[in-house]
Amino acid sequence: MKIENKKYLFFSVAIFFLSILLLFLSFLLVSSLILYEQEISADLQVGAIPGFNLDNSILSFGTIAPNISNSRTLQIVNDYPFPILASFSSKGNISKFLIFEKQIKLFSHEEKIVIISTILPREEDYGNYSGKINVILKKEI
Repeated sequence: MKIENKKYLFFSVAIFFLSILLLFLSFLLVSSLILYEQEISADLQVGAIPGFNLDNSILSFGTIAPNISNSRTLQIVNDYPFPILASFSSKGNISKFLIFEKQIKLFSHEEKIVIISTILPREEDYGNYSGKINVILKKEI
């Protein structure tokens, strides 16, 4: 092999390993940005007569009826000396009934109330629905 070809090979291998190292460091950085993560159980019923469930062990919307909506609130507090982003998502069959902000920004030592509302169901939606609401607090970059 010529010396020039060896230089290109060495340069290519060095670039490859450098890119692997940068990829690893980026995964490490992203995982270190997560400050807090919680999964909150949630449920609701769709029926003819509305009702409330004030149980604090689960985020319950009670029974919602056609033409009637319900909402619950979550209080998010930033006790950190830097701004954070709070991200919200839902999973499970309850997801099709929930409306909420997907992401909010909180400055240092700020509190915000997040409202999670239900949409108006149809009569054919009668039944029990459940799932999880995921809350992730991340350090803002």
